[in-house]
Amino acid sequence: MATLLALVPTPILAQNAAALSGTWRCVMNSAPATVETTVFLAPDASVVANGLIILNGTSGYFPYTGARGVWSIGPGDNGQAMVRIQIFPPNRPVFSLFVIPRDINNMYNYFAQQGARVETACQRIG
Repeated sequence: MATLLALVPTPILAQNAAALSGTWRCVMNSAPATVETTVFLAPDASVVANGLIILNGTSGYFPYTGARGVWSIGPGDNGQAMVRIQIFPPNRPVFSLFVIPRDINNMYNYFAQQGARVETACQRIG
């Protein structure tokens, strides 16, 4: 199956939830915070995540385990498929990761506007 998926162009792959489901390690960097998380993307669009929210420039950090969430695939600003992973950590702010599938094992996105930047990378680990 992996060999077949490797031959499928990324836009088609991105529309196939089964191809993207699995366990991913994601890191999101921005000026106010860094999020390190391991997420399981289920074929039914549900999410289970464990990770850490780090407040940059402070000693503040907030671990979370078993956080629930949802994920979806939709059009990005540039016409590429965009994956949105929304995580609801217990007693923490809800946040979303936005990434573009690059191949069956990697997703990435860089967003910069008016001096603010957000860079997110995810790699399949299972």
